[in-house]
Amino acid sequence: MTEPVRLAKRLAAQLGCSRREAEQYIEGGWVRVDGVVVEEPQARVLDQRIELDADASLLAAGPVSILLHKPPGFVAGSAAGPATAPAPKSAPGPAPKSAPGAAPKSAPGAAPKSA
Repeated sequence: MTEPVRLAKRLAAQLGCSRREAEQYIEGGWVRVDGVVVEEPQARVLDQRIELDADASLLAAGPVSILLHKPPGFVAGSAAGPATAPAPKSAPGPAPKSAPGAAPKSAPGAAPKSA
């Protein structure tokens, strides 16, 4: 009396492919055992008839591009949707430079230095 074996192992031997490829066929729904689709590679089989669908393929889906439209004024990640204030039209310019030799200004809110 023979022991049942994993479906993936038996399919790999039948097709001459690797067990991983056999598992991919099984998980993809391409394999039938006695006419019933089986999607578990660990299923045990003994003398059942194993068939691979004629259209079976291991090709991965091709790359895709996703284009999103973000309307003006919409703040990404905001649950409320559009921002209450419009987005700035342009970035502010560089900070003005002080004249050479001029004393540096104190930071806002800093106490003036006493002499």
